[in-house]
Amino acid sequence: MKRYFFFFICSLVISHSNAQVTFVQSDYAALPIGADSLRKTTYNSPFPLLTAADDGVWDLSTVIDSTPLFFNYRVAAATPYQFADSNNYFFSSFAYQGNVQTSFSGSALLQYGIDIKYRSYSVGALLTDSVFIPAQNSLYTSSRKKIFFPASFNSFWLSDYRSDLNYEITYLLASLSHAPGIVRTYHTEKDTVIGWGKMRVKDADGNPSDYISVLQVCSMVKTIDSFLLNGSTTDIVLPSLLPVLGFAQGQEKTTYTMSFYRKGEVTPLAEITFIDAAFTQPAWCTYHRQRLPKPVIAAVAAEEHDHDISLYPNPVTMGHDIYWKLPQANGKWSFDIIDMGGRIIVTNKLAVTGNIAGTKLPASISPGSYCLRLYNGSNVVSIKPLTIY
Repeated sequence: MKRYFFFFICSLVISHSNAQVTFVQSDYAALPIGADSLRKTTYNSPFPLLTAADDGVWDLSTVIDSTPLFFNYRVAAATPYQFADSNNYFFSSFAYQGNVQTSFSGSALLQYGIDIKYRSYSVGALLTDSVFIPAQNSLYTSSRKKIFFPASFNSFWLSDYRSDLNYEITYLLASLSHAPGIVRTYHTEKDTVIGWGKMRVKDADGNPSDYISVLQVCSMVKTIDSFLLNGSTTDIVLPSLLPVLGFAQGQEKTTYTMSFYRKGEVTPLAEITFIDAAFTQPAWCTYHRQRLPKPVIAAVAAEEHDHDISLYPNPVTMGHDIYWKLPQANGKWSFDIIDMGGRIIVTNKLAVTGNIAGTKLPASISPGSYCLRLYNGSNVVSIKPLTIY
C-alpha cells in the first residue's frame, strides 16, 4: 500500500523529454489567431549561461521583468498569406506599426513583407515640419526565412532581401511639401541552430514553468540603410535634412539574437538580444508566457521497475552528494528532483564513472520529501523517494 501511494505521488511529469529536437512543417498544423502574452526583462537583467549545448538545460525563470504584460497580435491575412504578426518598427526614432505577412511553404516559415499603418510626426523646431508614413504594403524583394525545415541541431539558413519604406516630408526650410521619399534597407541574415534541450521560463503566476523541449537558434542580421528623396540618394536637400531626422546615409547595423523555439509555436519561448557577435553579453529578453505546460501529478499504478538501481545516501543532508548505482554506464543520464506539488525544481545531466553516477544537491533545496526521477536518454528508468534534512 505504501509503495502504491508513493507511485501515485511521484509520477512522471508528462511533458519532459530529452530526445533530440527537430522541427518540420507538420509540427505547425494549427496556428492560433489571437493575442500572445509576453514579458520583457530589465536591461542587463542577470542571466544564466546561454551557451550552445547538445541536450542543454536553460533556466530563465529567475530573470527580472521590467514591463507589464504586453501582447503580440496574430491576425488573419489576405490571400496569399496565412497570417500576420503585429509588431512595432522605427523610422529613425519614430515608431510605427505593421503586420508581418507570413506563410508556411513546404520547406520554411516565410515572411514576405509588412502591411504598414498610417502615421505622422512633427520634426524639427517648427511645428509645421512633419514626416508622414502612408499606409502601404512593403513587400520584400525575396522572402525572409524565419524557420527552415527540417530545423535540427547544426542546420542553418540564409536570407538576403531588400525592403522599402515610403514616406513623405514637409520641411519649410528646404521648401519641401509632402515630398516623396524612400528608406531603402538591405538585409543579410544568417540563422544557425546551435543547440537543443530543455528550457523553463516564468508562467502567468510568476512561478517556474515545467521544462519544455526547445531548439536554440542564433541569428545575425546586418542592415544597410539608404535614404532617398524625390527618387534620389543625391538630392541636394539631403545633407541638411538627414541630421534633422537622425539618419546617416548608408548607415550599417548588426543585431544579434538567440531564440529558443518550441514545436508548434511561431513566437519563440524566449528571444534574447545580445550586444556582441560572440553571444556572450545578453542585454534583454522577451519571453512567451502563453500555453506553458504546468507540472502536474498523474496517478501511476505500476510495480517498481528499477530494482537494479540503488540510490544512496537516502535520507541525505542539504548540499551533500547523492549517488546512483546503475546497471550500465552506456547512454546519456540525467535526473529531475520533483517536489510533492509535482513541480520540477532541479534538472541536470549526470556523468557516470564505472557504473556510479553522482551529483551535489543544491544548497537552496529546502528540507523535505521529494521524488528523484532518473533518465537514460529519453526513457524514465527510475522514480524514487528522496528525503532531505
